[in-house]
Amino acid sequence: MAKVVIVRLSEFVNVFRNYKIFIDGLERNIVPNNASVELDLESGTHFIQLKIDWCTSNEIEFEIAENETKYFQVEAAKWASLLMFYYITFGRKSFLKLSRLV
Repeated sequence: MAKVVIVRLSEFVNVFRNYKIFIDGLERNIVPNNASVELDLESGTHFIQLKIDWCTSNEIEFEIAENETKYFQVEAAKWASLLMFYYITFGRKSFLKLSRLV
């Protein structure tokens, strides 16, 4: 079985809030502040995205092989605490930043 690990570093913004993990459009789990979550997946092509309320991260398409582990990191946008109004309105699709870890 393939695995995906999502890492969320400690951050002031949303410190008491969980991010929802969506894989292939389905909610699979949550990741709390300063934590990591490991999910089992079937091998193949998948899409991953995280959400909090109506704000989202970028969506990443990835391919994973049997017994392979892929790592991702999620964090709030760098200026989210200062530009909150922008990020909860016009910038809602870039409030969270999702990236691959090598």
